[in-house]
Amino acid sequence: PIQLLGDKCSVLFTTTHKVQVKEEYGERKCYERVFGTRLHYSTKPFKIEQISAYYSGEFLSELFGKVLDSDGVRDYVCDIMESNCQETFQLNNLTSSTCRSKYDSLPATNAEGYLDDKSKGCRILHSAFAAVNKDHCPHLSFVPQEDPKGRIKCQKSEEKKP
Repeated sequence: PIQLLGDKCSVLFTTTHKVQVKEEYGERKCYERVFGTRLHYSTKPFKIEQISAYYSGEFLSELFGKVLDSDGVRDYVCDIMESNCQETFQLNNLTSSTCRSKYDSLPATNAEGYLDDKSKGCRILHSAFAAVNKDHCPHLSFVPQEDPKGRIKCQKSEEKKP
Protein backbone atom coordinates (compact mmCIF):
# COMPACT_ATOMS: atom_id res chain seq x y z
CA PRO A 1 0.00 0.00 0.00
CA ILE A 2 1.03 3.56 -0.69
CA GLN A 3 0.26 6.40 1.72
CA LEU A 4 0.53 10.05 0.74
CA LEU A 5 0.35 13.01 3.10
CA GLY A 6 1.34 16.25 1.38
CA ASP A 7 4.79 15.70 -0.08
CA LYS A 8 5.51 12.75 2.28
CA CYS A 9 5.01 9.22 0.95
CA SER A 10 5.23 5.76 2.44
CA VAL A 11 5.34 2.54 0.42
CA LEU A 12 5.20 -0.98 1.85
CA PHE A 13 6.79 -3.85 -0.09
CA THR A 14 6.57 -7.52 0.86
CA THR A 15 8.59 -10.39 -0.49
CA THR A 16 10.11 -13.65 0.67
CA HIS A 17 13.72 -13.92 1.76
CA LYS A 18 15.89 -16.97 2.11
CA VAL A 19 18.39 -16.96 4.95
CA GLN A 20 21.15 -19.53 5.22
CA VAL A 21 23.33 -19.78 8.31
CA LYS A 22 26.97 -20.77 7.98
CA GLU A 23 27.87 -23.82 10.01
CA GLU A 24 30.61 -21.93 11.93
CA TYR A 25 27.96 -19.56 13.35
CA GLY A 26 25.20 -21.97 14.26
CA GLU A 27 22.92 -24.67 13.00
CA ARG A 28 23.39 -25.00 9.24
CA LYS A 29 19.88 -24.40 8.05
CA CYS A 30 18.03 -22.51 5.33
CA TYR A 31 14.96 -20.44 6.20
CA GLU A 32 12.41 -18.81 3.93
CA ARG A 33 10.20 -16.14 5.44
CA VAL A 34 8.02 -13.23 4.43
CA PHE A 35 9.85 -9.93 4.73
CA GLY A 36 8.45 -6.41 4.65
CA THR A 37 10.12 -3.13 3.79
CA ARG A 38 8.56 0.29 4.32
CA LEU A 39 10.13 3.16 2.40
CA HIS A 40 9.44 6.69 3.71
CA TYR A 41 10.30 9.51 1.31
CA SER A 42 9.49 13.11 0.42
CA THR A 43 8.70 14.23 -3.11
CA LYS A 44 9.87 17.88 -3.04
CA PRO A 45 12.76 17.36 -3.37
CA PHE A 46 12.86 13.58 -3.68
CA LYS A 47 14.65 12.22 -0.63
CA ILE A 48 14.48 8.82 1.05
CA GLU A 49 14.11 9.61 4.74
CA GLN A 50 13.84 6.17 6.31
CA ILE A 51 13.82 2.51 5.35
CA SER A 52 12.28 0.09 7.85
CA ALA A 53 12.61 -3.69 7.64
CA TYR A 54 10.10 -6.11 9.17
CA TYR A 55 10.41 -9.80 9.99
CA SER A 56 7.93 -11.57 12.24
CA GLY A 57 8.78 -11.72 15.94
CA GLU A 58 8.50 -15.51 15.73
CA PHE A 59 11.16 -15.68 13.01
CA LEU A 60 13.50 -13.26 14.81
CA SER A 61 13.15 -15.15 18.08
CA GLU A 62 13.94 -18.44 16.34
CA LEU A 63 16.84 -17.05 14.33
CA PHE A 64 18.53 -15.15 17.16
CA GLY A 65 17.35 -17.31 20.07
CA LYS A 66 18.09 -20.74 18.61
CA VAL A 67 19.93 -20.79 15.30
CA LEU A 68 22.45 -18.00 16.03
CA ASP A 69 22.72 -18.64 19.77
CA SER A 70 26.13 -20.25 19.44
CA ASP A 71 29.68 -19.87 20.71
CA GLY A 72 30.80 -19.00 17.17
CA VAL A 73 28.47 -16.00 16.93
CA ARG A 74 29.28 -14.87 20.48
CA ASP A 75 33.00 -15.07 19.73
CA TYR A 76 32.50 -13.12 16.48
CA VAL A 77 30.67 -10.28 18.28
CA CYS A 78 33.27 -10.05 21.06
CA ASP A 79 36.20 -10.37 18.63
CA ILE A 80 34.83 -7.49 16.54
CA MET A 81 34.41 -5.37 19.67
CA GLU A 82 37.93 -6.17 20.89
CA SER A 83 39.71 -5.72 17.53
CA ASN A 84 37.69 -2.99 15.79
CA CYS A 85 36.08 -1.14 18.70
CA GLN A 86 38.82 -0.63 21.28
CA GLU A 87 37.19 2.51 22.74
CA THR A 88 33.93 0.60 23.35
CA PHE A 89 35.82 -2.40 24.71
CA GLN A 90 37.71 -0.16 27.17
CA LEU A 91 34.60 1.83 28.17
CA ASN A 92 32.98 -1.46 29.20
CA ASN A 93 36.14 -2.50 31.07
CA LEU A 94 36.13 -5.82 29.23
CA THR A 95 38.45 -8.73 28.77
CA SER A 96 37.85 -11.42 26.20
CA SER A 97 36.30 -13.57 28.92
CA THR A 98 34.07 -10.89 30.48
CA CYS A 99 32.79 -9.83 27.05
CA ARG A 100 31.67 -13.38 26.38
CA SER A 101 30.08 -13.67 29.82
CA LYS A 102 28.15 -10.39 29.46
CA TYR A 103 27.02 -11.35 25.97
CA ASP A 104 25.83 -14.78 27.18
CA SER A 105 23.69 -13.11 29.87
CA LEU A 106 21.67 -11.12 27.30
CA PRO A 107 18.32 -12.29 25.93
CA ALA A 108 18.23 -13.16 22.21
CA THR A 109 15.49 -10.56 21.54
CA ASN A 110 12.99 -8.90 23.81
CA ALA A 111 9.65 -10.62 24.54
CA GLU A 112 8.04 -9.05 21.45
CA GLY A 113 10.91 -10.07 19.17
CA TYR A 114 12.39 -6.58 18.74
CA LEU A 115 16.13 -6.38 18.05
CA ASP A 116 16.78 -2.78 19.05
CA ASP A 117 17.22 -3.22 22.77
CA LYS A 118 19.78 -4.75 25.13
CA SER A 119 19.86 -8.10 23.32
CA LYS A 120 22.11 -10.50 21.49
CA GLY A 121 20.20 -9.85 18.28
CA CYS A 122 21.01 -6.13 18.30
CA ARG A 123 24.70 -6.83 18.85
CA ILE A 124 24.80 -9.53 16.18
CA LEU A 125 23.32 -7.11 13.66
CA HIS A 126 25.59 -4.19 14.58
CA SER A 127 28.74 -6.32 14.85
CA ALA A 128 28.45 -7.01 11.11
CA PHE A 129 28.25 -3.24 10.53
CA ALA A 130 31.06 -2.47 13.02
CA ALA A 131 33.33 -4.91 11.19
CA VAL A 132 33.46 -2.42 8.29
CA ASN A 133 32.34 0.89 9.88
CA LYS A 134 33.53 1.91 13.35
CA ASP A 135 30.60 4.34 13.70
CA HIS A 136 28.58 1.26 14.73
CA CYS A 137 30.96 0.28 17.55
CA PRO A 138 28.98 2.12 20.27
CA HIS A 139 25.97 -0.04 19.42
CA LEU A 140 27.88 -3.11 20.67
CA SER A 141 28.41 -1.55 24.09
CA PHE A 142 26.88 -3.17 27.17
CA VAL A 143 26.60 0.29 28.75
CA PRO A 144 24.98 3.27 27.00
CA GLN A 145 27.44 4.88 24.55
CA GLU A 146 26.60 7.57 21.99
CA ASP A 147 27.55 6.99 18.37
CA PRO A 148 28.97 9.86 16.25
CA LYS A 149 25.40 11.05 15.48
CA GLY A 150 24.51 11.19 19.21
CA ARG A 151 22.30 8.08 19.11
CA ILE A 152 22.34 5.29 21.68
CA LYS A 153 21.33 1.87 20.33
CA CYS A 154 21.05 -1.66 21.69
CA GLN A 155 20.04 -0.45 25.14
CA LYS A 156 16.27 0.28 25.14
CA SER A 157 13.72 -0.70 22.51
CA GLU A 158 11.77 1.94 20.66
CA GLU A 159 9.19 -0.82 20.00
CA LYS A 160 8.27 0.52 16.60
CA LYS A 161 5.53 -1.46 14.92
CA PRO A 162 5.36 -1.87 11.12
